Amino acid sequence: MFVLRSSRDDDVDAQDVLDALADETCQTILSELDEPKTAQELVDACDVSESTLYRKLERLRDASLLRSGLEIRADGHHTLRYEVDFDEVAISVDDERTLGLEISQSSPSPEDSPRKPWLGENARLRGSLSQSSD
Repeated sequence: MFVLRSSRDDDVDAQDVLDALADETCQTILSELDEPKTAQELVDACDVSESTLYRKLERLRDASLLRSGLEIRADGHHTLRYEVDFDEVAISVDDERTLGLEISQSSPSPEDSPRKPWLGENARLRGSLSQSSD
């Protein structure tokens, strides 16, 4: 039995987290996200098809391991950029031999959160892919 503890308020299924972390393509995507990237940049970097990439992005989002933000462009062709949404994932066993999984994220308050340079001047990072589309 898994017990999920999170530093966030998200309702996350521990099995979704473990499945995403065990998936080789998801691992590749996470390793490529040293900075926010577009889907096309990830397709090229990970050498996967666009449809595969979007399935894996959804898997990572469902596991609360990924977030996206809208890049505002002067030409009106806005695009999403994706980035890792955690600092650490820890698996533990308590005294009753129950497995625990904890996702940690240092999340500054909105007042302290710097605006992302790849977002528009007044934009802030969105917390969920399901709230936005590419």
